[in-house]
Amino acid sequence: MGSALRLWLWGRFYTGWLKCARLFIGLSAYLFLILAWEPWSVRRERGVV
Repeated sequence: MGSALRLWLWGRFYTGWLKCARLFIGLSAYLFLILAWEPWSVRRERGVV
């Protein structure tokens, strides 16, 4: 019984950590895309490709 409870707690902790990591990776990728896209679009508007 104790090992099953420990396994359940570990599973909950692991899935929670994975969710946080996925959210963090998604946010950083989103920010990177915005920062990388912004100067390029501004340059394209000025005609300096």
